[in-house]
Amino acid sequence: MRFYKDSQILKNCVEVNQIKLSQLGWVKSRNIQGGFELRQARILRGASGYLVMFSMQLKGNIPYVPFHWHPLEISLSLDKFFAISDGEFVDRPRFLNQLHRKIKLLQLRLRNKQTGYNNSYKLYQKIAQLYRRISDTRKNWHFKLVPHFCDQAQSAFIENIDFRSWGRRILSKDSLEDGFKRAVTILKLVAWKRYVFIAEIDKNLISQIYINYGFHTGKKTFDVRKHNCFEY
Repeated sequence: MRFYKDSQILKNCVEVNQIKLSQLGWVKSRNIQGGFELRQARILRGASGYLVMFSMQLKGNIPYVPFHWHPLEISLSLDKFFAISDGEFVDRPRFLNQLHRKIKLLQLRLRNKQTGYNNSYKLYQKIAQLYRRISDTRKNWHFKLVPHFCDQAQSAFIENIDFRSWGRRILSKDSLEDGFKRAVTILKLVAWKRYVFIAEIDKNLISQIYINYGFHTGKKTFDVRKHNCFEY
């Protein structure tokens, strides 16, 4: 993906459905709400065509969402996409397997093509469009799934996980295909819009702290499957 950045936005360059850039002239755009100030324009060239991404600034204070009662704890895993503390589990998305098989077949066809010819270029375009379709489909599924959790609770806690390390392990393909990082980002955005408190907790101390009294019980070995904290 290539991009062109225009950091010198001209004054009085916004009309009803057009924006004037410094080197390209007038470009069609959606209507911009009042109060926003245009700061930067970036033109992206992807598999689906050219896109214009605008960075806008709004002066004001971001509303703070306080902690509410009935919290939920949300966990991420490769077996179940989401695991909720209320006992609900969300399976991994399986509807993308058909698109992954199409990509695999196109990559096998591309392996036998010589680079620099039109047939290889057409295969590159088809593979890029399929990757774009998978990304958009997964993102749409995330936006449809996250409001279901926001309707159940007024507060949510999620583990603070570095998903970049998941992409370097043996199961990197499965973790990257699920898009955990994007799901967490969408969860924070939707929770803020729906006035739901959300916070990240340390993933290493979830099972080591007795919450009622604040005791640190220490690490457990794998043979300890159940621990009783009332002895403290």
